[in-house]
Order: sequence, then structure tokens, then C-alpha cells
Amino acid sequence: MRPNFLTECFDDIEQIKDYIATYSPAAASKFVDGVFDSVERLSIFPEQGRMVPEIGRPALQEVFYRQYRIIYELMPNGRIDVVMVQSARLPLDEIRINRIK
Repeated sequence: MRPNFLTECFDDIEQIKDYIATYSPAAASKFVDGVFDSVERLSIFPEQGRMVPEIGRPALQEVFYRQYRIIYELMPNGRIDVVMVQSARLPLDEIRINRIK
């Protein structure tokens, strides 16, 4: 099944892309492509990620693209919802944790 991006996730990607673009537009484009490539692999290997340690729920997993966490949820019907992309250098704060609970 093809992964589904939640609207907030697109906002995350756009903000990170804009930040990277201030230094290198080419790197920003490469970041977006890399995130989408990583997510596309989830359709083949949906359980390749690890459980998000801050949440502790097996259905909520993450994979990494460079230093970015791609957090997704494995739904009971087999759907994959990509819920967040965030720098792995930053901890998940309460607001972001509540967004994915």
C-alpha cells in the first residue's frame, strides 16, 4: 500500500526545505527527493523502522533520512500514515508528541 502523508507532514517538509534552501537550493531539492524516496520504500518494507522511543507504541515507527526522522504509523487496515518529519538533532517536544498520539 502506498504511504499517505498527513497535511502537517507536508508543512514539516516545506519548513525544512526552506531552511536548507537558504544555504543551498540544490541541497534543499535533494532533501525533498530523499524524504520521498525513503517513504516510498515503506510501501515495500513497512516494518523497516523502529518504534519511536518517546512514544513507546509499536505501530508508531520511524526511519531516518540523513539526520531527519520520518515518523509514520502502521494502521490496522495496512495503511501507512506519514505523520511527521523532524531533525533527529532535536527532541520531540510535548506539542509534537501530542500531535502524533
